[in-house]
Amino acid sequence: MRSLSVQWKITLMAGVGILLTVFVLTGLSFYFSSQNQQLVSEQTFTSLRNQSEALVKIQSERQAIYVQQYMDEATYRAEMLAQSVLFLKFNAEENYTNSAELRGSINELLRRSVNNFPNIYSAFVVFEPNALDGEDNNYHDASYVGANSTGRFAPYWSKSLNQQAVQRVFTEEQIVNTSLNTAGRADNDIFSCSALSQNTCVMNPTFSSEESGRHLISSITTPLIVDGKSIGIMGIDIKLNTLQPVINEVDNNLFNGIGKVSLLSNDGTVVAWDQDESRLGDRYTPQDGLPETLPTWLSNGNDFIGWSNNQQWLLAYTPVMLGNTTWGIIVQLPAEQVLEEAIALDSAIQAQRSASSKIQIIASVLIGGFGILVVLFAASRLVAPIKQVVESLKEIASGEGDLTQRIAVTQQDEVGELATWFNRFLDKLQNTIGQVVVTVEEVSKTAGEAAYVASKTRDGSESQFKEVDMVATASEEMTQTSAQVVDHTETAVDAAKKADSAAQQGQQVIQLSAGLMASLVNRMDSAVPIAKELESNSENINEILKVIEGISEQTNLLALNAAIEAARAGDQGRGFAVVADEVRLLASRTKDSVRQIHTVIDDLQQGTRSVVCAIEEGNQLAGDTAEQVSKAVDSLSQITESVGAIQAMNEQIMRAAEEQQAVSGEVNRNVSNIRELSEGILTHAESSADIGQRLTEISERQKALASQFKV
Repeated sequence: MRSLSVQWKITLMAGVGILLTVFVLTGLSFYFSSQNQQLVSEQTFTSLRNQSEALVKIQSERQAIYVQQYMDEATYRAEMLAQSVLFLKFNAEENYTNSAELRGSINELLRRSVNNFPNIYSAFVVFEPNALDGEDNNYHDASYVGANSTGRFAPYWSKSLNQQAVQRVFTEEQIVNTSLNTAGRADNDIFSCSALSQNTCVMNPTFSSEESGRHLISSITTPLIVDGKSIGIMGIDIKLNTLQPVINEVDNNLFNGIGKVSLLSNDGTVVAWDQDESRLGDRYTPQDGLPETLPTWLSNGNDFIGWSNNQQWLLAYTPVMLGNTTWGIIVQLPAEQVLEEAIALDSAIQAQRSASSKIQIIASVLIGGFGILVVLFAASRLVAPIKQVVESLKEIASGEGDLTQRIAVTQQDEVGELATWFNRFLDKLQNTIGQVVVTVEEVSKTAGEAAYVASKTRDGSESQFKEVDMVATASEEMTQTSAQVVDHTETAVDAAKKADSAAQQGQQVIQLSAGLMASLVNRMDSAVPIAKELESNSENINEILKVIEGISEQTNLLALNAAIEAARAGDQGRGFAVVADEVRLLASRTKDSVRQIHTVIDDLQQGTRSVVCAIEEGNQLAGDTAEQVSKAVDSLSQITESVGAIQAMNEQIMRAAEEQQAVSGEVNRNVSNIRELSEGILTHAESSADIGQRLTEISERQKALASQFKV
């Protein structure tokens, strides 16, 4: 990550942000799409469930009403027959009708009822002993008038195979038998129920006798009450076969017969069932697929609408209140067919969602790719000025030192501000380096002149040393021959002439050396301010570099503050944070470059100080040499005067031989001193030449350093 360019960092970070945004938005779209589908499915399922429950409940209640009306109509007929029987009894008592006629009238009433009403399978009357006419004893085994072996009036009229009513009589054993049957009821319950309760009773379904055809029937009995006392019962058997088509119709009206509809009596006997008519009259079993809670429904008589425990069936139970008992209609519908539309709608929504998801994924990929391309283009445009700054710094740092280049400022943002301040830095640096180059050229020129003067001084000093050495030699010879002065006067004259000539030449040489030394001193004096000015300019460069270094540190602080602000901005400031890091890097590199320049300037200042010290030292030595040369001039003047005196007093040499010998010794000493002084001057002249050469080399180094910058 650190080796990546700013352009690729911006592209990478922005690309990741775009991809994350696209993925998050796509994920949210998928999530909310799934939530919407689930909500629509739930609402659809709930709506269809509610509608199905309401429809099933309505149909169940409607058929329950029909069954109840059917049974109530039969109950009304039984009650009307009971009232008719009581009326016939009352009328016979009022009119003193004989018992045979009364019994015959009641039998006729029962026969007509069986023949005239198709839904009535049979009709019967059972009176308490002697409760009808008090003449049971007269009708023992008189079955023709409906009496049994005890004479009790208990006729039973039922349809035969030809649908005509036939009579038989209930035996006394049937009437009084209280033993329990398979249903847990007394065998004579059909007779005792209404008599004991004095209410209408509806018996559980049974099958009729084989001789009259097999029919599922239910007995309805009603008490015969006189003065609040039950004197017998009136009953009819109604056919229940007519209820089977009703149940089939209910099934067909509910979702095209896909469900199960059944009518059960209170004891669980199947009265009607659309699934298997052969089971009519049988008790239901768990294998019949009826709800496990059916016994509870039949016993408490409350309606129910709901779903099975496994949610596979819609269940509805509607009670049918029949006298002293409760029957019920049970409707069962498979959830798969009831909710078929909801399931189909959910499948369609799922398919549409799948197609939409594919389109969203493709669109997300395309949008993400386009966004990354846009970010890549924008990043390249954004870092272009930064790259230009970097290239400029590379050219300066790599040794080209071209300070004439400038960065074109085309933006008003932080990058444009960086380029502006960089251009201003180059302006100041170019001006400073330019002045340094001019100063270095002047120093180089002055150093060359100083080296030339020092070389000339050295040559003159060598010549002077040679001449002085010759003078010393001559003086030594003059001293040796002073004892022979008397004998060699002419030789002394010649020697005096040569001495005078040599002294004059030596004076000229010394005077020339003094002039050259004075020029050298003047040159040295003029070089000292220039060198100091060069040192001052170097200090100014240091001050400018300190300003540049301060600007670099401020830029670094500004970049750090920008990075902190970008971090606070979160994802929106990441790109800016990367730019801030690059600015900090550029500021750091600028600071390093300033340090390098500072190092070069320090070397230049050190060389300048060395030049200043050398020039000052040379100046001091030149002054001392000039002072010694002045003394030598004075000594040579004295020698010249002495030689003149020797020449003038040549005639007195003989007389003053002793004095000449003493003077000659003194001259020898003076010449020796002059020789030593000349040797010192030569040494200092050589040092001046060396210093001039060093100053020239230092100026050349400064010139080479300054030439690295193009101003």
